[in-house]
Amino acid sequence: MACPLCGRDRRELADWCSSCTFYVVEALGVDGSFSTPIRYGTTRISPIVRYLAPRCYLCGEAPTEHADHVVSKALGGTDTWDNLGGACAACNGTKGDRALVFSDEQAARLAEQQAAIRAVLDGLLREPDPFWLAFLDDQIDLAVDELASDWLDQPEYVDLDDAILALSVDSLRQHYPLIPRSASDIAHQEVLARFRRLAAYDPES
Repeated sequence: MACPLCGRDRRELADWCSSCTFYVVEALGVDGSFSTPIRYGTTRISPIVRYLAPRCYLCGEAPTEHADHVVSKALGGTDTWDNLGGACAACNGTKGDRALVFSDEQAARLAEQQAAIRAVLDGLLREPDPFWLAFLDDQIDLAVDELASDWLDQPEYVDLDDAILALSVDSLRQHYPLIPRSASDIAHQEVLARFRRLAAYDPES
C-alpha cells in the first residue's frame, strides 16, 4: 500500500508511512501546539499540507503544491502551522514575500484549510495508536535488530523480558512526550512479536 501523502510504501500499522508521521510529530512540537515552530522548516511537510488542504486558498481553484507562509518569513512570519496555507505554484510565486490584503473569500478559504488541518491532527492525537505506531515503526525495527544482534552473539545471556524493556519506546517519550502510554505498550508487544518471528526463522527449512 502507498502512503497517500508521499506515495512511498507504508507498513501495515497505519494509513501514513513512518516518514510522514515523523514530520507531523516534529511539526506538532512538544505540546502539540499550532504555534510551535516546525523544527525542520516547512519543506518536508508540504505533502501533508497538499493532502489536508488540496485546493489553493488564494485562487480557490488550482491544486495545492506548496505550504505557503501566510505572513512571509521576510516580514516576520513563522514556521508554524497557524501561519501556513496550501497554495498552488502560480499563486505562491506571485505572492512571494509581499504582504497581501486577503479578500473575504481568501480569508474564508484559509480559515477552512487551517480548521481542517487542525481537526485531522487533533484527531490523530485523540485516537493515536495507529498514527504513533507508524511513527514508531522504524524504531521498532531498530529495537528488533539490536535485540537480534545481542541474541545471536550471546543467546545464553539475553533475558528477553529485560532486553525488550530496555529497548522499549519509553526512552523516546522523553523526547516526544506526546507519545501515549497505549502506543508504547503496543509497540513493546510488536517488538516481542517481530523478534519471536525472527528467532524462529530457519533458513534451512
